[in-house]
Amino acid sequence: MPEFQSQYAEVNDIRLHYVSAGQGKLIIFVHGFPEFWYEWEKQLVEFGEDYLAVAPDLRGYNLSS
Repeated sequence: MPEFQSQYAEVNDIRLHYVSAGQGKLIIFVHGFPEFWYEWEKQLVEFGEDYLAVAPDLRGYNLSS
């Protein structure tokens, strides 16, 4: 089972939080209203076996500014 890594990216003076799992080709999971990255926890585990699975907190949600 891949481990989750919690990180931040600075984009246009906005701090965005994201969680990633695994390695390989990138696959991104984007949540809807009003969820945050944890909506995709099970998918990160599954797809993190073969891909670099990333789930960001969109702007204004959870740990993103």
